[in-house]
Amino acid sequence: MKIDLNKVARKIEVDNRIPLRNYYRIADNLLRQASIYREEKNVVDLYIMLLRYSSLISETIPFHQDYQASLPQARLGSRKKLRSVINELESLKPEFDRRVDELNREDDESHRIGSDFPVVSRDAVEWPHVHRDPYPRPDIKKVQDFKISV
Repeated sequence: MKIDLNKVARKIEVDNRIPLRNYYRIADNLLRQASIYREEKNVVDLYIMLLRYSSLISETIPFHQDYQASLPQARLGSRKKLRSVINELESLKPEFDRRVDELNREDDESHRIGSDFPVVSRDAVEWPHVHRDPYPRPDIKKVQDFKISV
């Protein structure tokens, strides 16, 4: 599985129906998860969590309709945290690039060998694709050309 930063840290569009405090709660949870990855020395997932945080704080939250009017303490605190997050992202970038290259090489090698099982399992990188059967129960069938005979 290749790691695509455009997919894993894409900009989230603001939904003004969601209270601004919920966006700040999400940001705090991203930092909590980042601290877990930092303790585990998991540079790839740490980098992705910090990137998601910086995107949320700089690209999403400022466009919420209530941004200027409410939660000035949260706004100020998150901006201060953003500076340190950006500094950490810059320091992690070389190690992140090296590890992603390693993971991508391992992925390429596993495909060349013909392995059915990928080498990498990254929980924070991407969610698996969901393919849902529109008729999951065997007793429900799609009705085609249904006619009633009298």
